[in-house]
Amino acid sequence: MLGRICAANLTEPVADAEAVDGEWVQVRLRFPAVAAARTLLSFGGNVEVVSPPEVRADLASVAADVVARYGPVQAGRVV
Repeated sequence: MLGRICAANLTEPVADAEAVDGEWVQVRLRFPAVAAARTLLSFGGNVEVVSPPEVRADLASVAADVVARYGPVQAGRVV
């Protein structure tokens, strides 16, 4: 699914991507700006950005804003 949604940002085909830890695949994406990488948030915890640190920080900030707005969740329910 990542390959379809982020196809324009892939630097190489997903089929050529390097497998990491059996279930994970490492791909390289290029975005025109840090905020453009926010589309990766739609994958939730199924995606991890390992670099650059500016993108990691921006995604963490946006995710923290979402938690602040909707509150913490425990066992599938808002507390």
